[in-house]
Amino acid sequence: MGIGFTFQTSPVRREKAFTLLGELAEERAYEFDTGGDWIRVRPCRTGDIFFNYEDGALNGDCQTNVAGAGFHAAAIDFMDAFEKESGLTVAVDDETDYDGHRDFERLREEQFESWLENLIGFVEEKASDGDMENICICWDMGQYMPADVPNSIVTPAGRRKVRCLVKQNEDIQKFAAEFFPWNEREKDARFYRNTAISMLWEDCYFMPDSRSAEDEAVNNRILDLLEKSMMLDPTLPIPIDEYLELCAFANREPLPTTDIPEYRADYKIGYRRGEVTWRLGNLSIPMPGYFLYADENDGRDHVYYDNFDTGWQTYRITAFGSAEPAAEFDDDLFENAVEPPETFDVKDGKCRAALTGEIEEDDEKYYQIIAEILSGTQITLITVHFDDPEDKKTVMETLKNIRAVIPDDE
Repeated sequence: MGIGFTFQTSPVRREKAFTLLGELAEERAYEFDTGGDWIRVRPCRTGDIFFNYEDGALNGDCQTNVAGAGFHAAAIDFMDAFEKESGLTVAVDDETDYDGHRDFERLREEQFESWLENLIGFVEEKASDGDMENICICWDMGQYMPADVPNSIVTPAGRRKVRCLVKQNEDIQKFAAEFFPWNEREKDARFYRNTAISMLWEDCYFMPDSRSAEDEAVNNRILDLLEKSMMLDPTLPIPIDEYLELCAFANREPLPTTDIPEYRADYKIGYRRGEVTWRLGNLSIPMPGYFLYADENDGRDHVYYDNFDTGWQTYRITAFGSAEPAAEFDDDLFENAVEPPETFDVKDGKCRAALTGEIEEDDEKYYQIIAEILSGTQITLITVHFDDPEDKKTVMETLKNIRAVIPDDE
């Protein structure tokens, strides 16, 4: 169960409302984006307020338990400012009642710390039942799934040992300050440190800036957050090893860390240091965590690639739906195969794959493997390009580790 609020405004012109929302976001240095009849304001990395224009008015919602009590209060403040500046009536339905009482300490204790205690109780119950397979808390299931580590919990704040997590109920206030990025009323040193740690766990590829613009943006954003935290409160522990590692990746002179306490995590920080699994329809597709991702052709093609200068690999994956379960492979896909196609099971499906050629382009030589997966009513095509012939074995192993799980109702 989450924490949050919903809202509905009195009638308003779309252009007027969206312009004002953008101005209010910019005044507060909040990110925002818009598309057609919606606008999303993001006061912090793990929290946003979603506005939808419908029937001449705005309605929307805001989930706050991922970010913390400070975010909840800031989101209500934003709604206050919008109501005041627009002259509209904004009816907020706040399940925490903070919109009515405005007592921040009460909000944090009765809602967020209580929610965290219940979460720990849930984990403890699961652990006692022995049902501990990759439990994810506050995790965006639309993105990758981190590798399964026995007796651990996946959260945006990092991977936790179950036995250590259960002990946190002994001092829930201390744990809340570690778990929620925005636990205080204002953005303090801990806010910037916690946000950086969350990004290290979830977003960081641990690759040099020179590899891609995305690496450069992520690395430097994390460094900016950590350094702001260090300057605001040099007694607050930070992950020093990771800080120095990213400074080297960014070719950036680190701040002195001699007197900065070391932040200790239950596991080495960074989900993307290991293998992660992406979901596409009824397929679970394992990829190295450091691979970049892009979608092409209006989101129909899913591309995973390492962007290396040499020894590179690129996977292009496209899934189609069919009216009936597909029974036969498309032989035309493999008519140029260099060697006989290999067919193997991928749990509730079958895959056929083959090396289909050596390609020369712009004085560069690379290789191509094509695979087709039949899994219920889903047909998936995978084209893999790589420049090192020795990588053929690695690519085939990746394909064999794909798992198809067909829903019971298909």
